[in-house]
Amino acid sequence: MNHMFAIARFRRVASLCSALTALLLAPYAAVNGAEEPKSPARKPNVIVILADDLGYADLGCQGSKEVVSPHIDTIAANGVRCTAGYVTAPQCCPSRAGLMSGRSQNRFGFEANPPPAVERTFFGLPLTERTIAERMKAAGYATGMVGKWHLGRSEPMRPYNRGFDEVFWHPNGGVLFPDKQTGFIRDLYRGPQPVEEPEYSTDAFGREAVAFIDRHQREPFFLYLAFIPPHWPMQAKPEHLAKFAHIPDLHRRTMLGMMASLDENVGRVLAKLRATGLEENTLVFFLSDNGGPTGQARPQPDADFEYGQNTSKNDPCRGVKGDLLEGGIRIPYLVQWKGHLPAGTTYEKPVSSLDITPTALAAAGVDSSQLAPRDDPQTNDLTRSVSTTMEGTDLLPFLTGKNTAAPHETLCWRFRFPAGKPEQYGWAIRQGDWKLVKNRKEPVSLYHLVSDIGETNNLAGQQSERVASMLATYKKWDAQNMEPRWGAETPVTPATAKPQDSILQSSHQAKVKITATELNVTCTGNDPQLVFTPAPAAHGPFSLELKIRSNAQGPAQVFWSTVEKPVFAPQDSVTFEPDHEGKEWKNYTLKLPATSLTHLRLDPSSAPGLVRIARVVLKDAHGNVVKVWMGTPLP
Repeated sequence: MNHMFAIARFRRVASLCSALTALLLAPYAAVNGAEEPKSPARKPNVIVILADDLGYADLGCQGSKEVVSPHIDTIAANGVRCTAGYVTAPQCCPSRAGLMSGRSQNRFGFEANPPPAVERTFFGLPLTERTIAERMKAAGYATGMVGKWHLGRSEPMRPYNRGFDEVFWHPNGGVLFPDKQTGFIRDLYRGPQPVEEPEYSTDAFGREAVAFIDRHQREPFFLYLAFIPPHWPMQAKPEHLAKFAHIPDLHRRTMLGMMASLDENVGRVLAKLRATGLEENTLVFFLSDNGGPTGQARPQPDADFEYGQNTSKNDPCRGVKGDLLEGGIRIPYLVQWKGHLPAGTTYEKPVSSLDITPTALAAAGVDSSQLAPRDDPQTNDLTRSVSTTMEGTDLLPFLTGKNTAAPHETLCWRFRFPAGKPEQYGWAIRQGDWKLVKNRKEPVSLYHLVSDIGETNNLAGQQSERVASMLATYKKWDAQNMEPRWGAETPVTPATAKPQDSILQSSHQAKVKITATELNVTCTGNDPQLVFTPAPAAHGPFSLELKIRSNAQGPAQVFWSTVEKPVFAPQDSVTFEPDHEGKEWKNYTLKLPATSLTHLRLDPSSAPGLVRIARVVLKDAHGNVVKVWMGTPLP
């Protein structure tokens, strides 16, 4: 039996046993004159529904005259529409990292989407971070995840290892229709097992979400439902395209069709809550992971157009996905909890996706102010997570009107993307009605958002004191952030490796021949030395992975330097004993107790002989690849 359904079955049996026990004991209590104890109120369910690349203006309740979204609109009609809802980044992965952890992703170095080489290796939400699913599970909730994950596909990073009992997931999204050759959605999983799914992925995700609710309707549950539309690829079902035949622009027509499918499946979830009598005991969030990428085209050769173009609208905001202008980070943000939140209201003060975790925990009766990230499971070193404070706010007192202050005095953003292009790096801070922003190549600008949501009137020249004060506050916030975990220099894969560039210099007692797969080092004396090309900046302590086959003799040493012009001191070294029998390859993983380093030196033996080296890989304290000089990282 699938282990996830076994868990669900166990919970149902346990719930039934509890009910039967209470029924059997009731007559005994009555005979003895005891009052039957009142059962505690059931904790509310929590559902977080996430759209992908949805523009601020692309819902009916947000003012769109084209998007048909009657089901999503009911969340606003039955609850609160937050008109100043923000995410923590204008891009998919970092935004989801903030949402899932309840902390600004910059605190743990999750700066931006990873380059492809990184995504295939060590990328993911750091294991120091406790997810909302783990917290809800600890509070007694059944936890489920359906849809796009995009927070790591290596085994420790997968959603079923991050607090979710049941998962039906795609590693990175970007897929709607089944593959034309196989007839199934590519790269889709139920737990760790691949699945053969023939449906349009939006429909499949809606079906699975409804099934999860059905299985857990008798116990409190947390469901994270992450749809793909209206993210690329721009693909709509024929029946939905036909509904918008009057729209002349094929790209816009396609997006509207995708949104119709999204809305239908949100409707299936809401209908299931009503059918099971759970609507008034379920807290529902709906939001987007970032603003719409209006006009950004991507190749799409299988469609009726060469490039699929998202036609999202962020009106009246300026900017798009990738910007720290309002159009990149201000998103539709709807909250429903019938009977607890006032229906059909709007809330105009700034709220954040960071608020979802503490709000959900508060609804579950958990004091989130005492919660912090876990210790690093490998190093027990809390310095890897610079700040340990949950950063969101419980929104319930604010949305109900019990607290009339603002949930946040200040919101800050940092976005260093694209990697290696600092002229395009951005940052922003919002304090009250004011926003100071450095967006891409634009100058530092100050806007009064209440009167200028489109950010067209730069007041920085007229408000120099305000600019200085807000900048100082931003810098104080940024000082608590980590440097990005991945950047301009990414791990080298075998397909792109350039082994000839791995050695900076070697001593006269080490004659090196470099091939595509190994370093052949002929040691001619007692002190052969190899100095490797510089390593990118990273946080230690480090581990060094080596693969060696040797017929030399004696101990080997690894030295590290912490200055740009390498200096290797005895106290900055480790010694190990290679197997010098030369019969087979041996793997070695060495712990380097350095907080930072710039260069490495390997002394592979202390006597003459041939040393062959097929792997030289440096990893940081989390097991993230910092540099590959030769070979491939160990799993």
